[in-house]
Amino acid sequence: MVQKSSPEGFWVELKRRKTVRVIITYAATAFILLQLTDLLTPALFLPEWTTRLVTLLLIIGFPVAVIFTWVFDITPQGIKRTKSSTSAKVHPLKPTEHVKRKLRTEDVFVAILLLLVVILAYPKLFGPAKDKASKDPDGKISIAVNTFDNLTGDSTMNSWEIGISELLIYNLGTSKELTVQNSQTMLEVYKSIERTQTASMAPSLSREAAIKLKAGQYITGNFQKTGNKIRIIAKLIDTGSDELLWTGKVDGDINSDYITLADSLSGQLKDFLEIKALEKNTDLDFREAFTNSAEAYRKYNEGTQAFMNEDYPRAIELFQEAFRKDSTFALAAFYIANANNIIAIYNSNEEYSNQAIKWTRKAYENKEKLPDDYQHWIEMWRAWYITKNSNDVLKYCALLEKSDIKSRYYWHDIGVTYMSGFKMWEKAVNAFEKIETISSEWGEDWQFSNYYHNYGSACHQTGNHDKEAEIYEKGIKYFPDNGWYYFDQAVCATAKGDTANSRVLIDKLISLSKVQGASERAIEYWIGNLYETANSLDEAEDHYRNALRLNSGNAGSMNNLAIFLIKNDRGIEEGMDLINDALKLNPDNAVFLWTKGLGCFKQGKYQEALNLLQQVKNDWSEIRPELDQDIQNVKDAINRQ
Repeated sequence: MVQKSSPEGFWVELKRRKTVRVIITYAATAFILLQLTDLLTPALFLPEWTTRLVTLLLIIGFPVAVIFTWVFDITPQGIKRTKSSTSAKVHPLKPTEHVKRKLRTEDVFVAILLLLVVILAYPKLFGPAKDKASKDPDGKISIAVNTFDNLTGDSTMNSWEIGISELLIYNLGTSKELTVQNSQTMLEVYKSIERTQTASMAPSLSREAAIKLKAGQYITGNFQKTGNKIRIIAKLIDTGSDELLWTGKVDGDINSDYITLADSLSGQLKDFLEIKALEKNTDLDFREAFTNSAEAYRKYNEGTQAFMNEDYPRAIELFQEAFRKDSTFALAAFYIANANNIIAIYNSNEEYSNQAIKWTRKAYENKEKLPDDYQHWIEMWRAWYITKNSNDVLKYCALLEKSDIKSRYYWHDIGVTYMSGFKMWEKAVNAFEKIETISSEWGEDWQFSNYYHNYGSACHQTGNHDKEAEIYEKGIKYFPDNGWYYFDQAVCATAKGDTANSRVLIDKLISLSKVQGASERAIEYWIGNLYETANSLDEAEDHYRNALRLNSGNAGSMNNLAIFLIKNDRGIEEGMDLINDALKLNPDNAVFLWTKGLGCFKQGKYQEALNLLQQVKNDWSEIRPELDQDIQNVKDAINRQ
């Protein structure tokens, strides 16, 4: 037999005391009250904290209502204490006859409440999202400009009141992103609400006029005089929340032309508003830019689109245009350095590396315009490219990890930095997981091909092959023609011992490589690299040897086999013979010298190894953390002798 204290008994008791009905009714009523408060607060000019106060009171009232319902009954004879199921001679689980229940007034009331909730919630759940500034159907931000107050005490300057606002209306009206109400319309609105004083002297009138005009934002301001100095101040205010969005000023002297002053002020305001409008169409990852020039921001926006489409030369051109329009635009310079760096890596081009260094310097020179987190990002790049200090790179990476910046490219760069030299795979995975979290919050996957390749590679190195496979599947969904993903999937399948799937993927990779014009030697090299990454060293060696056999005089193929044999202790002497032959063909190649330095280290020739590796470090244009570690290993061996 089920006791009254069981979950079933408790549920029946809740229904008997009508507590469930009260909870539903209270929640529905609270939701409706909050919607009415949100609607009436701006219309009645109530303070902004009104909604918070109502919410707090409703939260406090909820447990009171539930406890009251459990303890008391409202009867025709008044409020009485609710009897327990025992004293009321009701067994909570006693079967009852199915009697047709009459519709009661309270049922109708609850149904009406729930219907109102649905009506009010529908546009919030399924309607378009609200912008901070309300927009016209064509997407423009709507602005109301009020007359300015003469606070100088000089009546001869009264003409400035309308003159300044007229100039603002004209200058802002030339923007493609803005819709500005003309002064005649404003005057008609003032008359319609039967008020004669200027709107800026009565802030409530400014807002009331903006509400009537359905303007998302409105402008008020004044001009003042001290001695021979004149100052004009303007304020931009959100109509809905009455929040101050922007304030600006211009200064002049008593003989100043107010037209020039007003033009300067409207230029500042126009840039601010246009940037806010342009932000709506800017990729969320690059929305924060920290420039006061709308024209620079527009080019920056176009540059980020080219950047994400991996059209790096075009991105560089657009970012450079943005920097020309604002010579303090730190992030424009920073992404120029980024784009040059990517091209340099793909093409082993020293000129692009030099450009990356040049633009990293320019970004660093203007970093003070940026918040701390972005400054640390530039500092990290400076440590990588200019000071070549591995400890500083790691120091700034640690600071960057504490950031709450919502930019996926930001976190991608941190992950790649941990991967590309330090081999700190867990930290790289943590950074890439941040990208997954941000994408989930935004409700969209990040369509940037390098991300899936790098994230999967980091998971591979940590041994999480299931996650690795999942990431590559997602990447290939968005980039089906990217051969990297077939390479990555084949590495993953080989490492997992899935021979059949590995063979299918390798065949697909070979077929795609041939279509793209890759040589037999290049294909053999990449298959060798694939097996080496999957730690299948016998197969890797076979393909590296095939690559050299197909072009026995190729110095690059000699080095590829040499470094494989030396690093994996599969034939150090043969590897040294190969690298010496490669150096005869190209004696100044830094990569070849690095390979020979490692070979000398393995042979116990520590001083020769140190000289070679130090020469490579001096010749290289950027930091190589892995090279720094190799140098330290040689120094440690010398110290142990």
